[in-house]
Amino acid sequence: MVFCSSRSIERCHLSFVLIASTFLCLPSSSDAATFRVAVMGDSISAGSSSTNWIGQLKPTGAFTFTNKAVGGATSSTVVSGQLASVVNLAASGQIDASVLMIGGNDATSNIGYVTSGNTQQFINIYYNNVKNIIDSISAANPAVKQVFVNMPDVTLTPLVQSYATQYGFTQQQLAALSDAIHQTNQAINAYVLSKGIPIVDFGSASPDLLAAFPLTLGGATFTTPFASDNFHPAPVTQGLLANLVDTAFNLGYGMSLPILSDQQIARNAGKTPNNLTTYFDVSPFVLVPVPEVSPIALVGIVVILGIGIQGIRKRRRAV
Repeated sequence: MVFCSSRSIERCHLSFVLIASTFLCLPSSSDAATFRVAVMGDSISAGSSSTNWIGQLKPTGAFTFTNKAVGGATSSTVVSGQLASVVNLAASGQIDASVLMIGGNDATSNIGYVTSGNTQQFINIYYNNVKNIIDSISAANPAVKQVFVNMPDVTLTPLVQSYATQYGFTQQQLAALSDAIHQTNQAINAYVLSKGIPIVDFGSASPDLLAAFPLTLGGATFTTPFASDNFHPAPVTQGLLANLVDTAFNLGYGMSLPILSDQQIARNAGKTPNNLTTYFDVSPFVLVPVPEVSPIALVGIVVILGIGIQGIRKRRRAV
């Protein structure tokens, strides 16, 4: 998977305009109004705001959301609280999909723990919790399509940066937390992908998206990806997050869920957009499982290659 760098992110944006008519952004009648999604997570997803990622997707008419997310949640509290309800929904066939978006509070609540030499324990707790959630839903109903949104790099937020002064954390300690976040994501990403589940790589997207601001989207300019609390995603970032989730379903499961245009996102964020229809390319931040090649397919490839090589040899002898 290749990620857009801060220098190439504008080029990725322009390139997506050219493929905006593909399956990535066109709703299909088979998906629309029938896709029932349960959401687990923290304050990024919690509530009924029209400007969070769930609120921005609702007007498309393609989704019915059951939102179990709770502000302040960690992966541990999802396991102890939200998971049982979603497992019941899955087991009874009341949902088609689930989204797990968790990790920001795991990181911010463990700065001192990680910087005191407990990185591996930090990784293990998050890994085991996410594994438990993924496996529990799969066991309840293997047909439920799951998307996992991994841990964002919260050290890039102005709020966490302010902790260096407010609580006496050094930049070296924040760098250690950032490194722990990426190690954690690498570990859990491997497991989730091995289960055939697509991932929104929020951790790797964090620095590139931050570097893209000031960002012009749909003719409107946005100066920051953060809300007024300097920690949570602003409405424009929530709009991009909505597209990340949809793109994960589309790429991971061959769906055609609707993608929000730049103009829709700008309008949702309270801006007046231009009259074009363009799409910011978020697909570089989505990880999808690599399909396994069956033994029968491998035999077929070998046979075809063998026939081709023999044909080349015969032609050479004829010459």
